[in-house]
Formats: sequence, C-alpha cells, structure tokens
Amino acid sequence: MIDASRGFIKDKDKNRLREQDIYKIVTAFGTMHEIKGFSRFVPDDEIVVKNAYNLNIPRYISSGEKEDQQSIAAHLYGGIPQDDIDSIPEFWDVFPDLKKKLFKKYAKGFLKLAVDRDAVHAAICGNAEFAEYNDTVTKTFEDWKVFSEPKLTKLKRTDSNKKLIGQLSEKLVELYEPVVLLDKYDVYQVLLAYWNETMNDDVLLIIQDEKGYGVARETEDITEEIKNGKNKGKYKVVGWEGKLIPQKLVRDVFFGEEVSEIAAKENEVAQKEADRDEFVENNSDDDGYLGDYADDDKKIDDKEVESRVKQLKKQNDKPDSAEYNVLSTYVAYTNDIKNLNREISARKKKLDEKCRERYSKFTEQEIKDLLVHKKWYASLQDGIQNLYVTAANNLSKRIVELAERYENTLTELTQQEHDLECKVTAHLKEMGFTYE
Repeated sequence: MIDASRGFIKDKDKNRLREQDIYKIVTAFGTMHEIKGFSRFVPDDEIVVKNAYNLNIPRYISSGEKEDQQSIAAHLYGGIPQDDIDSIPEFWDVFPDLKKKLFKKYAKGFLKLAVDRDAVHAAICGNAEFAEYNDTVTKTFEDWKVFSEPKLTKLKRTDSNKKLIGQLSEKLVELYEPVVLLDKYDVYQVLLAYWNETMNDDVLLIIQDEKGYGVARETEDITEEIKNGKNKGKYKVVGWEGKLIPQKLVRDVFFGEEVSEIAAKENEVAQKEADRDEFVENNSDDDGYLGDYADDDKKIDDKEVESRVKQLKKQNDKPDSAEYNVLSTYVAYTNDIKNLNREISARKKKLDEKCRERYSKFTEQEIKDLLVHKKWYASLQDGIQNLYVTAANNLSKRIVELAERYENTLTELTQQEHDLECKVTAHLKEMGFTYE
C-alpha cells in the first residue's frame, strides 16, 4: 500500500503531483520498497482478520507526523525539554559537536541555549561540521558531473532525450541517497523541474539541429506586438537573445569589465538622484525657491526652472542671488544626470553590439563550457544548494521556536502581568480613574 496523499503542490484550486511525487510513487511500487509513512507491505491477515477487509489506507500506514507537545514542566520551571531537541536526530548525527555548542544542561531532562537566541543561525552556519557537510553536498554533485559530463558534452542526433534524463536522474538519486539531510526526491525534483523548464529544449535543439552544438552561435530577435497607432497589430524588435546560451551569461563571462563600468555609472546616477532629491526637499519649503515649480506630487518642472535661470542670467550677466544659486544648482544636478544616462545608453548599445558579435566567434569548447558548466550545472547546483540551506534554516527555526516557547516561566509571566497591571492602574489614577 502507498499513501501519497501528502505529496503535491497547490496550483490555484487544484492539487498537482510534482515530478518527485510521481517518481516516488512509481519507484516505491516498482521496487516494492517500504518507506516509513509512505509505503509498506500489508499481510493478508491484517486486512482480513484485523480490519475486516476495510482498505482505508490510514489503518495501515501512519503519517509519522507527531503532534508538537507542550511541556508543562518547562513552562513552570524553564528550560527546553531534552526530548524536543532529541526529536531531530538526523541533524545531531551529522552535527554532534554543534549540539554541544548550542546547548548546555539546565536541569535533569532539560537544556538551555548556550548562545544568544539571535545568534543561533550564525552559530549553525559558522560551525566546522556544517561547512564540512556542505563540502559533502558539493562533492556529491561533482561526482554526478563526472557521470553526466560525457553524456552532455557528446550529444548526437541518434540520442534520445527521454533516455538521457532517465540516466541522469537515476544517477543523481543514487548518489544523493546517503546524503541524509537532503531528501533524494527533493534533489530529483530540482533536476526534473529544470529539465522540463529549460534543459530538455536545449538538448532537443542540439540533437535535432544539423549544426549540433554550433546552434549556440545563433541569436534571434525578440519582437513585441504594437498595440496602438497606424502600425497596430504589427511587430517591432525590442531586443535579442541567444538561441541556446543566454545573453547575460555571455556578457558576464566575456565582458565583465564593461558590465562593471556600466554598473558603476548607474550607481553614480542613483547617488546624483539621491543628492538632488535631498536638495529639492531642503529648498521646497516656504522659504525655498523650488516649491513654486513643483506639482501636486512634488515633481519639479525642469523646463520652467531652466527658463527662470536663463531669465535671471539675462537680467544680470553675473547673477548672485539666492534664488539663482538654488535654481542653477538644481539645473546642474539635472544636467549631470541626463549626461550620465546618455553615456550609459551609449555604453550599453556598444556592449550589446559586441556581445551579439561574439556569438559567431564561439569555439566548440567555449560553447560546451558556457552551456554545460555555466548554464546547466550552475543552475542545478544552485537548486541543490538551496535545499541544504533550507535544511539549515529549518534547524535554526526549530531551535529558536523552542527557545521562545519556554523563554519565560509561569512565575515570570505572572510577575510581568502584575507589573503591567500596576503601571496601568497608576496611569488611570493620574487621570482620576479608580477601579476595584
């Protein structure tokens, strides 16, 4: 029997099976593998004698989910119950030293945090065992890369994409099965989700196109439908993208210096805009000069300000009034921002041209490195790494939850309530109110 009732995601008003849910069901059935809380062999006698042919699945498979029990003793006397900490042995089996550093004895059967509550997450992430296990996760992925590398870098027209993903996914699950903090089915989901979203189309394009990996040298225009005007219904080019390798990846790998220079200019614009906004705020009150040029949304009319500056200069070749100084400073800010934006646009256009031209010069080795290592592997490794980060976050969250739950004893809470009641009574007395 298989109880797959908890494996799904919400999709609006429907529950949908994920790739990992389907794989888990099929694998458990096909291998007759027993998984605690999910599948088990049920003897005939248990069905016939014990349950009188009642096939209601919860009679045979327990969800294994325990209710989170509150400890009355901990609420009364303080401390975190040892049983609550020991209820997550999968972590302490991997991080035994971390457990000793996070907790110290409080009383028999109870512990207390040995670090500040706000420092729990940092203590986990900074632990040597945590870093070592992170290396294990990375090493496992490297082992999978050794298996997948020849398959992904030597694709040919006779290859089957379905057979390929079957081989890749089976090997990934096999390698990650002993990595106890990561559910192998979650790892499977990372691969299959990325395969369905991106990788399958990439592989099919290479297999089916006579140019093979050479198709990565091609780019294509991105068009957008014109909604209004005489050309309504027609399409205009709004950009371009690599057919197989993303434009952003090519920019980062081959034009990192240009990208950094543009980012620096954009930061300069942001700082100039912030300085201008502060200047406007300081000179828009009743005694300022910019308030007269602002609309209801406090947006300054640049043209009117420029016109007034020209007028003041026309009246006096060397104007030195407070009004002129304020308005001309604002105009200087605006012109600097406009000039920087023009420079950024020119740099982006030049980079865009150089980037698109670079595609046609890709060597086959560059294509495979960009596609397999920097696109496919990088995306998959990020997804798997996120699973490990999530596991660490869950450990941190659980410890903090328990610490907060038993942070104050009943006696302390009662005293806090009494103190607050006294404060309220005193305030009411000051206002002339009393109550029994």
